[in-house]
Amino acid sequence: MRKEFAIQLYSVRDHMEKDYVGTLEKIAGMGYTAVEFAGFGGLSAAEMKGHLDRLGLTAYATHTGFDLLSDDEKLKEQIEYHQVIGAKYMLCPWYELKTMEDVHKVAEVLNHVGEVAGKAGILTGYHNHGHEFQKVDDGAYLLDKLMEETNPETVKMELDVFWAEHAG
Repeated sequence: MRKEFAIQLYSVRDHMEKDYVGTLEKIAGMGYTAVEFAGFGGLSAAEMKGHLDRLGLTAYATHTGFDLLSDDEKLKEQIEYHQVIGAKYMLCPWYELKTMEDVHKVAEVLNHVGEVAGKAGILTGYHNHGHEFQKVDDGAYLLDKLMEETNPETVKMELDVFWAEHAG
């Protein structure tokens, strides 16, 4: 039985910037079977799908910036790209949550993306860093508040355990 191993390509971003396709080839050669994208290196969806197929890699998820998620036309383009490469998750990798107003704003966008992308078979999610573990007035973490305000059917949490541990 083949074991599945994925890598978050942001971890090798310096290599990806120098040689995007060559780095994908090295990753596949190391035995990874899936990738989580943090940018597409300027490749079209068809080109990316061709490389993934050739290398035996699966597009597991993507880190898709808040600016792309919060603009309906850009969101449509992202959904189409995800459909071509077969990525099942579109994750917001960063938003500097500081206040409950920030939480409301991000939750509103993620719920919208979750509804729209969900119709295309793509789940939406949020990827944390350490700042979301700041507490608000009632003692709850900003991250908990964000997840409380999102639809659990269409918006998932990608918990970055490094940042959770770093935040204490």
